[in-house]
Amino acid sequence: MYRLWFAAAIALVPGCSRASSPSEVLVVEHGFVSDNQPDGLDLDIVSEHYRNGGGGRMALYTDRSDGGREFAVLHADDYGSLPFDWDTAPNATVQGLPAVAGHQDDREYVAWKFCPLDGCDHANRAAIIARGFSPDEALDIAQHVTIDYQAIELNMLPAGVERRAYGPFAVGGLTRWPEAWYDTIPTVRWIADDAALQISTVPAAHPLGPLLRFVIDDPDGTDVRGHPGRAGKVLHFGGDEPEALLWTWEEAGQTVFVQAFGVPRHEVEKVIDSLRPATSDDWAALRRQATRPHPSSEMLDHAETVSGSFDTGSWTLSFTSDSDHEYSEAVELRFVDAPADVWAWGANSVPTAPDLAFSGSEQGTFFYGVAPRDIDRLEIRFADGSTLTPSLHELGPSFEFQVWGAFINGHPKISSATAFIGDAAAYTVTDPKGAQPNPHDTGSFALEPVGT
Repeated sequence: MYRLWFAAAIALVPGCSRASSPSEVLVVEHGFVSDNQPDGLDLDIVSEHYRNGGGGRMALYTDRSDGGREFAVLHADDYGSLPFDWDTAPNATVQGLPAVAGHQDDREYVAWKFCPLDGCDHANRAAIIARGFSPDEALDIAQHVTIDYQAIELNMLPAGVERRAYGPFAVGGLTRWPEAWYDTIPTVRWIADDAALQISTVPAAHPLGPLLRFVIDDPDGTDVRGHPGRAGKVLHFGGDEPEALLWTWEEAGQTVFVQAFGVPRHEVEKVIDSLRPATSDDWAALRRQATRPHPSSEMLDHAETVSGSFDTGSWTLSFTSDSDHEYSEAVELRFVDAPADVWAWGANSVPTAPDLAFSGSEQGTFFYGVAPRDIDRLEIRFADGSTLTPSLHELGPSFEFQVWGAFINGHPKISSATAFIGDAAAYTVTDPKGAQPNPHDTGSFALEPVGT
């Protein structure tokens, strides 16, 4: 069984049996753990500071007198989207730009494309979603919106309305893959090739709570664990039907947010139903479990792989034999605090001498390479005096070379690399020229025969 840690509050779907009563005082010091892992999913993210991908922001405005009126201004940046049908013919104009305005259930909406004053690579998207306002009022709100990459502002607010919450929030990410909030928040996530379950928590005063309650399509609300909440899919106005199921509620002073797609409801319920208070050791144990290599299917298909773990993640090297003289190579790095990074190359020639490559990231540097089968040992020396002697791994019979990989925290400068046959140095490179390890680049060096 896997012990799953949630960083402060709880996650549940309606119908689970171990909900706390609203009258109970729930004290949470280390969060909750569950002894059930979703079937067929791998633990992928375990982070107190996870930053979801996706670019966008949202501002929520509500009636001061609690009269039921509310509206949101949504923005998706150059590469983001919003849950609207963007192929619909324009029927309105916003600030001189073509727009689509309409009505759905008890909401009015206006959506348009634009480029902020500070420029854009691709058209940005903006929308107004309003409840308790007329179509003309919703369109008038849009005429007074100013959006750039730093802020959403209205130069004239409707009478009696005030800003309730504002923050980075890529609403388009809520339709499927769990990417919506790109502030740093405690998060646990399990994934498969076409499924994910993610649980995030923030303090109840965080703006995420009211933003979520607005965009989840559950106008009457749903009790979750005996607490008022929302459960359903994200609001959408045409286009593809959202796939992700969403839940949010407040408990123990926290807002809890659950996103799931491709996971049967009963599997989510099973994970949540077995929640129990965590001990101080659960967090470290769960992070260790998340470092177990779990390469994606594209790394495994028709390929030979070598994998390894390090303190904050795992790595996988994948090789396919293209011919007697060429092969293809791919690298996948997974971090428990960040999404996976994948690098891939085209065909490479089968090596006649060892090589050394590196891929830099904010977390550190992944060193890897290939070497002929007669190489017995590789030693890499760094400018700080440290050394790396990685293990060499044989591949299948289709490959006439060995491979190796190792992740190191930081970005140490390479002083030399030497490959040995027996005890004798056979290939070397000293003070290699070109790029050195850093957070943003990749590079490689070829070792030369000793004495040349």
